[in-house]
Amino acid sequence: MAKQNFKVAIRNSVGDNSTLELFFLDDIFNEYDWWTGDTTNMVNDVVKQVKNYNPKTVILTIDSQGGDASIGLAIYNFLKHYGVKVETDIIGMAGSIASVMAMAANKGKLKIARNGFMVIHKAWGGAIGNSDDLRNAADVVDMYTRQIVDIYAQRTGKSVNEINALIEKGDYWMTGSEAVAQGFADETYNDNEQFQIAARVKTLAPDYRNIPQNLITDEDSEEEAEPEDFQSFKTNFMKFKDKVNAFIDAITGKKIEKTTPETLSVDVANLIGEPMKTMIEGLQTDVSEEIKPIQDKIADFEKADGAFQTGIVNSVTNAVFEKYEQRIKDLEAANAKLEKENGDLKTEIQDKLGKESHDGPEKAPKAKVIGSFGKATAEAE
Repeated sequence: MAKQNFKVAIRNSVGDNSTLELFFLDDIFNEYDWWTGDTTNMVNDVVKQVKNYNPKTVILTIDSQGGDASIGLAIYNFLKHYGVKVETDIIGMAGSIASVMAMAANKGKLKIARNGFMVIHKAWGGAIGNSDDLRNAADVVDMYTRQIVDIYAQRTGKSVNEINALIEKGDYWMTGSEAVAQGFADETYNDNEQFQIAARVKTLAPDYRNIPQNLITDEDSEEEAEPEDFQSFKTNFMKFKDKVNAFIDAITGKKIEKTTPETLSVDVANLIGEPMKTMIEGLQTDVSEEIKPIQDKIADFEKADGAFQTGIVNSVTNAVFEKYEQRIKDLEAANAKLEKENGDLKTEIQDKLGKESHDGPEKAPKAKVIGSFGKATAEAE
């Protein structure tokens, strides 16, 4: 049957109808796909693949430093409950919840590379809120720790107290041989004495504090110890670089194999600069082709613009003049009418005044004699 790929950290291949292989080669987390907007659900992927193929045997291949405890426990519980034969092959590291998932293997079927590692510890968690919230969160983390310790105890035959003693001081590291000796694994393979996993120590989560000294090279030991926040930055940078690799690979078919935080931006620019330039030029060509017909229409309009504007001005001017010319004529006619009516009124008033002077009783007008005769003056009425 053809090989199929899961999203994120799981891959699936079936050699025949009886065996299903599940590969956990990354952190155990659901991830958001920025291209599609989908969220990967690892538990759903495992359940779906196992039920679709309904195999007799499931082989887990693990190289993971751990991740979300709830996801790992759900996968462990499903595989134990489903009734299928489970085999585990730890090819590098089974850390944190990845080590719990490894415990799903049937007795005698948990193999680990001699130069591989298994790392166990108390559950980790974070919280924000008031003191009650923080205490409740601590209680939840303790519950996860009890569940994990119980699984280890069932697998190894050790008591809960013995397991708790191993993880009391933090993360407890075991080589392949030590994991077998402690009962966490059934057998080792690959007796190569070189520690192939040593290179990944620099990318481990900063929560790991008890890394065996034989994983730290002489060059590492001579270096000045890095602050914890810088270690966290480096871990996050490596994860970011993986995402950048995926992006670069998608658009160019090339990958950034080696880089540092200081050179990442330059490397990315060098790799995607030419493809982005080509894409932009293509977009410009497409946009130009879409805009050209519109530009031609505008040019045609501008050619006819002079005559068009003149026509508009003439039409508007004529309409305005016609309107106000008629208005002036109406005002002149009204003014002439008023002047005529005013003249008629004056004539009528004058006629009335003249008639009234003859209609009254006749009286001798008063007269004043001007001049004198001696001392006497006379005034006749």
